Amino acid sequence: MGVILAATALAVAAATMWVTRAPGRPAVDAALLEAWGPLLGPEANPVVCIATPAVMILKSYRDGTVPPQPHAMPVPEEVAAWYAEQRGGIGDRKVYMQTTVNDALLGDAMAAATAVRVLAGAGETAAVLPEAGLRPLALRGRNVVLIGSPGYSKYAARILANMPFSVYYDAAKEQEVIADRAPESGPAREFVPKMDAKGQLQEAYGLLTVIPGQDGRTRTVVLSGITSAGPQAAMEYFASAASLRDLKARFAREGYKTMPAAYQVVVRCGLDGTLALNWAYAAHAVARR
Repeated sequence: MGVILAATALAVAAATMWVTRAPGRPAVDAALLEAWGPLLGPEANPVVCIATPAVMILKSYRDGTVPPQPHAMPVPEEVAAWYAEQRGGIGDRKVYMQTTVNDALLGDAMAAATAVRVLAGAGETAAVLPEAGLRPLALRGRNVVLIGSPGYSKYAARILANMPFSVYYDAAKEQEVIADRAPESGPAREFVPKMDAKGQLQEAYGLLTVIPGQDGRTRTVVLSGITSAGPQAAMEYFASAASLRDLKARFAREGYKTMPAAYQVVVRCGLDGTLALNWAYAAHAVARR
């Protein structure tokens, strides 16, 4: 942008970037308002739902007896030694494993925090709920931000089964990929994570899915991906007004005057361990629903 701008140009720019809302409600960037739609509307009552995978967690006990719980079991000695190393040494404590569906992945938790930040910035109060504790049909008729991938989220699996892109396990590559297995035109698109010489992930992908609710008045946003860095990167992309303006321009070049009702965006991200360092557009698809 030039160093000197006329006052009228500034006024026009401001009008295109911000939308004045009802008294008492914050102004919201126009790109966010359009993309998030009913999630930022009056009486949105949004839900941020976090899927939690079934995992085994390590716990220590002192007397050498595994607690009498049906899902607790001893661990191999090498696992106990690794656990002691991670804790800096735990004396003569023993270690056991216990199943749980109550622990969120770190990247998913970061994605939820970003979603709550965007909603709060628009004056919305969001309920944050674990998917594992939901009753059937609990999300029907609600504006929802769902964070989770098909491998551990039944809601994400159900939604992505009817969308162009999904997260799959590729047996030949022995890793998860994001792929469009039935493109309307051209060859199938597949996004494969990259690893370094030691087999550590260096680049992964997130998947943003936006669909209208069954009632036509609500909106569901699903953040999935490869490792929990994928949902985190997809959420950061969806929280970026600049990214959403770029996405709208891409849709405009395809003849869409407004954002499509249902679409997906594949987001590329660099990794630092299990967290996304950055995020950028990789591909998109419009869903025919």
